[in-house]
Parts: sequence; C-alpha cells; structure tokens
Amino acid sequence: MAKQTKKANPVGIIFFVLQVLASVLMVVLLTQISILPNKYLIVIGAILAALCIISLIMQISAHGKVVGLIYSLIIAIVLFTGSVYLWKTNKALSNVSAASENSTITSRMSILVLTDSGMNGLQDLAGQVIGIQSTLDQAKTKQSLSDLQVHFDSELVTESYNSYITAATGLYSGEVQAIIFNEAFRGLVEETYPNFSTETKALQEFTYKEIIKTPEKESDNNISHREDVKVAQEPFIIYLSGNDGYGEVDIDSGRSDVNILAVINPETKEILLVTTPRDAYVELPWGSHDKLTHASIWGLDTSIEVLEDLYGFAIDYYARINFSGFEAIVDALGGVSVYSAEDFTTFAGTSFHEGYNDVDGATALTFVRERHNLSGGDLARGKNQMRMIQAIVDKITSPAILTSYMPLMDSLSSTIVTNMPKDKISELVKMQMEDNADWHITSYEVDGEGNWRFTYSSGDERSVVDLYDDSVEEAISKIQDVIDGKHLTD
Repeated sequence: MAKQTKKANPVGIIFFVLQVLASVLMVVLLTQISILPNKYLIVIGAILAALCIISLIMQISAHGKVVGLIYSLIIAIVLFTGSVYLWKTNKALSNVSAASENSTITSRMSILVLTDSGMNGLQDLAGQVIGIQSTLDQAKTKQSLSDLQVHFDSELVTESYNSYITAATGLYSGEVQAIIFNEAFRGLVEETYPNFSTETKALQEFTYKEIIKTPEKESDNNISHREDVKVAQEPFIIYLSGNDGYGEVDIDSGRSDVNILAVINPETKEILLVTTPRDAYVELPWGSHDKLTHASIWGLDTSIEVLEDLYGFAIDYYARINFSGFEAIVDALGGVSVYSAEDFTTFAGTSFHEGYNDVDGATALTFVRERHNLSGGDLARGKNQMRMIQAIVDKITSPAILTSYMPLMDSLSSTIVTNMPKDKISELVKMQMEDNADWHITSYEVDGEGNWRFTYSSGDERSVVDLYDDSVEEAISKIQDVIDGKHLTD
C-alpha cells in the first residue's frame, strides 16, 4: 500500500502568516514612532523572530500542529493589540506636534446685535449705525466691513470705538445698532458685561482662515533663538499656556489664564516651573501695556515675546491647552488627587478641603480657575495650577496609567497643540527609557501687588498685578541656575 502524504494544516498556516504580519507591523510602528533606544529595538526584533521560528517548527511538527495553531493565534492577538497602542501613540504625537510644521490662523468676526433688538437678518441692518474698531483689529474689521457691504446698495454708516468694551457699551446704549466683533475678545468683554453672550446674537459670522508654514522664530527683542535644540542633551524652555476657551485649541487668539515657563535640563534631570500671574501688568511688543492674560488675544507669539522680554531668556517651544482639553485629560486619567493648602469654595460652589482632594475633569477645572475665594488671590491660583500639574504627572507616572493609556492618547490628540516637533518629543521619551532617571521638579511663583492701571485691550483701567522687581530677578536667577546645571532646593 502506498504511503499516505501528510496534508498541510491550512488554518495553522493562516495563523502563522498573521503572526508574521503582526510582528512586521510591530517593528514598523516601533521604528516610525522612534521612542525606543536602538538596543531595545534589536532585542525586540530578535524576540519576535524567535517566536516566529518556534511557531513554524510547531506547524511542521506532526504532534504540535494544534498547539502551534493556538500559539500563533495568541501571539498574533497580543502583537496586533500592542500595535494599536503604538498606532494611537504615534497618532497622538503627530497631532499634538502638528503646529511644528503648519499653523492654521483662524479669525472669527461676528456681526452682533442685541438679542431683543428684533433684527434677524442682514437686511435689517439697512440704514442702521454699525460700530467698528479704530485701534484694534483694523485689518480684520476692514475686511469684515467690506464683506458686509456687498449685501447693501448704499454705503454703510459706521461709528468708531477704541476697544471692544466701548463698542459693546455703544451697542447697549443704542448709540449703534450692531458691532463688528472679533470673537477672540469675547472673554474680555464678559469681564465687564457677564451676560454679553446671551444678551447679544450674531446675524452673520465671517471666518478668515489661513494655513501658513511656521517660520523660524523671529522677534524684535534681540534675544537669540536656536534653530535646532538638542532636547536630550541641552537645557530648553517650554511655555505652557492655558487658554480660557472651549472646543478646538487656538494658538492665534484667546486669553491665556495659565502662563508657566518649564525650564528643563535633561543632563541634570532638573525641571523648574515658573508661573507668572495672569493679571501681571506687562509691556506689549508695540509699547502699550496690558495684562499678561490679554497678550495672547493677539496670538501666542505675542505672549511669548512678552515673557522673553520680562525674563530675558529665549523660549524654545510652546504647548497650549484649553478648558475642554484640560477636562478631557483629567477625565481620561480617571481623575487625579490634588493637594490644597487651604479650605475654600469655588465660584461654581465646589468645596475643597486642606489636604488631598480627588477630582474629575470638571471639578479640577474649578480648582485651577478659582482666585476670588483664595486667601492669596491670583498668586494662590498660580500655586494651585502648579499643584494640579504635579497631580497629573503623578497619575501619568503611576501604574494606573495602564488602564487609562488609550483614553489619554485620544484626549491628547485633540486637546493639546505644540510647536515641538514630533522627533524632539520622541528624543525625550527615548532618553527617559534609556536612563529611567528620576526628575527633580521645583516651582516658583512670581509675586506682586494689586493695582489699577490702564490696559490697552479694554481702553480703561483694570485690576492688575504689578510684579515685584526682586521677585522677577529671583525667577531669572533660578532659570539661569537650571540652565547652568545647578540643582535647586525645594
């Protein structure tokens, strides 16, 4: 009788092919994301190759086909799952660092009328007086007025104002029946008219969007900026900006409620967080004076130039997050535990006690925004913002991150924008995985005293913080110490 030919195991072959594909995919993604040192990549590649050889041996063995089939399936599932995590990480890094290559400059100019005015369309503006800017946003206002004019046969009648607050006052008083309004200033106007958003409505919104290639950093403050920062070998500074808006993160407008300089020395593993009060009275690049929080209404570059002038150091990168993004990150982490130095109740009615408090995203936001009910006012708020950063870092570096990793990557993809290139972020991650070193983090809050001064954006006097010269000098000294490789004391 002729000897029977052994039949191949088609299912086992399919599972083996899936294992090989999953292994190749894993290596490709690890190479693309570039966060692992080369020695780890070599080890992982060797392990994956060995696992494939073992699987192949099992598939051709007369007694190991079933075991080999299950083995290949399990390995393939594990590798494909790991690849999803890597893909999420790569996508998050790409999205977060998108601003390093291109910036989308968006301006939203609304035609506002009072909600109870009875006007419901542009046709109702015929013969009415429209308030426009004479000092702020002249180019955008002119463009909006031109786009509005095409809807009318006769020339529109306008009244000029020196600020959006005075324009809003003119609207409320009936001096004008509509105003051309830059939405970036809405938060500023609501400081004077808290119900502005409900008491007005937009008949039309003109959106001007421009995608530009981010140029090399240039400014008029004579501070030298490096073209290529070796983030794994030399000190650098990141400006952390917390925008007071919701939805998509903008880098070209909106007030900056959080203003922190993170001074990082990768050689000494030293990080200094310097916070500047949002109401600090500062000089704008064109010579006018305003609150620091208002500087970013003219774009994040304006805030950066103001801080560079104040402290005398070049800011290498920025990272910006808004209210929505902050809430999403805290919620993605499953909440955090933040320390409070005192008992207080926020404007939203949320109470905190001295010691550690467990908070979700919405509660965490009230914690970092509150100032009126804190004994130290705006300065105490800055300290609370530092404590919240520490709470988030503690959660991210704890084992709990394993269950929060995917939600965290999803939230980072859409809530943070930075001009630090993806390859620089990868360098930092790779460096940390290489040496697994502990970092020493210290913080410093620049101090000052309250005052009333004229602010450019509002066109009138506002409550501000006059920074103490010696406090600014102390911050400069600490920044220089970190750059020079010195260790700071807590």
